[in-house]
Amino acid sequence: MSGNADLSGETVGTLRVGAMVSRRPLPRYETTCERCGAQSTTGQKELVQGNCYCRNSACGKDGLYEELSMTPAKYARQLKAREQEKIDGIAQQVKEKANAIARLQRDQIAKGVDDEWNLRRIDPECCEITMTVAQADSYNREQYRLFTAATPNWYPTSENINTMQGYLTRNGCVSIVSEKMLTAAFRRLDSYGLLAHQPVPEPARQAQSETAFTERAPQPPKRKESEEGWDLSNGERRMYTPYEIDRMSGDEYRRVFRLYGERAPIVPNHAAF
Repeated sequence: MSGNADLSGETVGTLRVGAMVSRRPLPRYETTCERCGAQSTTGQKELVQGNCYCRNSACGKDGLYEELSMTPAKYARQLKAREQEKIDGIAQQVKEKANAIARLQRDQIAKGVDDEWNLRRIDPECCEITMTVAQADSYNREQYRLFTAATPNWYPTSENINTMQGYLTRNGCVSIVSEKMLTAAFRRLDSYGLLAHQPVPEPARQAQSETAFTERAPQPPKRKESEEGWDLSNGERRMYTPYEIDRMSGDEYRRVFRLYGERAPIVPNHAAF
């Protein structure tokens, strides 16, 4: 074929030119995309002019070619997993923002003015009372007594008292404080974890563990070098070696060492005859 160069083995764009598959009317070659691996055929004219391209619609799109080859069920599961991943990501972002806002609010309540919780509005009658310093001191003590009686969770440590007093002072409650204000301040501070709670006492430990009451299997006595028993032939006492003891039957062992107790059989004394 004169006038047409063989392009086999050449690379045009992303296409690797393979063997020629036809010569007429114009040469045509097998081509393989080096990006996605898709195979097709391309005419020599397109290759020479550089107008050739990969015919795979998923070429250059990550995961698209794989998705096209999936079964419908698998593709649906993958879509569901992606949607759940997006939902989890959004939920995590919302959680992080909420935690950040909560930390800012906690710092504001602990160190600044609580704009969202006006204690003076909780008991406006208290703010209109006029009394002497001595009367205010007596009034505050009585209101604190009522507060402690109605709030069993209040733990009157020096740290908690300082935290409560600082919160009341920053929010305009200085001279006269009622039981309602104390209760509201306690609930507000406690909701943000700014107050310590009384530690829960540990349960008393048992004097003895349960294993101390477990019955233990009786342990056999340690074997001595030799043991004293009674000679069954004449009823007299004598020493038995470990070898002799090991060769005894159970019944013979009990008779030799008098292990029957009160029911022990009478051993004949041949010396009396």
